Amino acid sequence: MTSAATVFGHFPLMLVSGPGAEARNSIGTVLVAGMTVGTLFTLFVVPVFYSLIAAQHQPTPARERVEPDARWIVGGAGQGQGGHGNGAGRAWHPAGAGPARWWLGRSTGRG
Repeated sequence: MTSAATVFGHFPLMLVSGPGAEARNSIGTVLVAGMTVGTLFTLFVVPVFYSLIAAQHQPTPARERVEPDARWIVGGAGQGQGGHGNGAGRAWHPAGAGPARWWLGRSTGRG
């Protein structure tokens, strides 16, 4: 709808006469032709190429799921390492400390 409104709105520029008509005609021609070609390309050519590429696509075999290392605790940016942040938002969980206890103690500064 937007493309059609643009094309029909600029169509009178192609038909204008009088002083400066040559410049207006050329601008109107470029706008109308460009919007028409762009719309047709978007509606027909892009979906055809997508369907051709999608038809050749082979699904990849399912990979075995790898569980994350339990020693890493994932948090928001700026947390971990005593609240100073380590850039990735992850903090190391030392062996023997409970994750919630260690995490709360380190993030609140009560270490």
